[in-house]
Amino acid sequence: MALGMAYAGKRVAVGSATGGFALMQEAFSFAGMAELPLVVAVSQRQAPATGSPTHSSQSDLRFVIHAGHGEFPRIVLAPGDPTESFKAGAEALNLAWKFQVPVIVLLDKILSEHMMTSDIERLKEGKIERFEEERIFPGTLGVVVKTTSYEHDEEGYTIDKPEEIKKRVDKRFEKAKNIETEMQNRETIKVYGEENENVIVFFSSTKGPVLEASKYFNKPVKLVQIVWLEPFDTEKIKKELENKKVICIEGNHNAQLASLIREKTGIVCESILKYDATPFDPMELAEEINNRT
Repeated sequence: MALGMAYAGKRVAVGSATGGFALMQEAFSFAGMAELPLVVAVSQRQAPATGSPTHSSQSDLRFVIHAGHGEFPRIVLAPGDPTESFKAGAEALNLAWKFQVPVIVLLDKILSEHMMTSDIERLKEGKIERFEEERIFPGTLGVVVKTTSYEHDEEGYTIDKPEEIKKRVDKRFEKAKNIETEMQNRETIKVYGEENENVIVFFSSTKGPVLEASKYFNKPVKLVQIVWLEPFDTEKIKKELENKKVICIEGNHNAQLASLIREKTGIVCESILKYDATPFDPMELAEEINNRT
């Protein structure tokens, strides 16, 4: 239904826990192939399969940045509180339409059910400058509109010659280069505190416990929140973490954010992990960080 609405020219978003999103993988890949501007809000829950569906987790970071079969560009945003989530929803819709790629807003159960008072400014109206020429939608007079899940040319016809296929793959990933250029004008990370040899890195709902814990640190510590997970803003993140003692705080067993940082920057982080399906306790977190810094 969401793909059909995007095809018809409507701004659309769909939401699911990661269990439901796992069942959408073929459709998600279709959005990548057909270049449909789809937004998916994905809320992480604990454990594989049904797991503990009423508990939270941050164990699906790697899954969402590699979601769908085949290679195609996508954007993954990870807001840290309800205010950021509201703004990320609007930003995701704009980015999806600007670059005609699927966009994921990565949440978790804690963040999805979080309640707080937010001061949200009215969004300004304006035209979205698209990466390519305007899309033509079904019902436009005088034209035939096609879409397909097959590799296809500009007119929507299926192709199978190697040189044609390579050309279409290159065209899709030309968008990735433009998205990376766009990142330079976006708040892909947030930094709290002064420059320091000790740095804590986190994403999503871990923001709240980390900021609360920082009130009880014995030493000054710089905090870095990663907001854009895909594409990964390697240069900005490397600048903040290089030659520092870096502690990565995340709610999963395999230190997925730390491994992503190591993959993209070569920087090795220490990890504080929690995978019992409950949020970090700020006082326990402060004690652990004080022991390490």
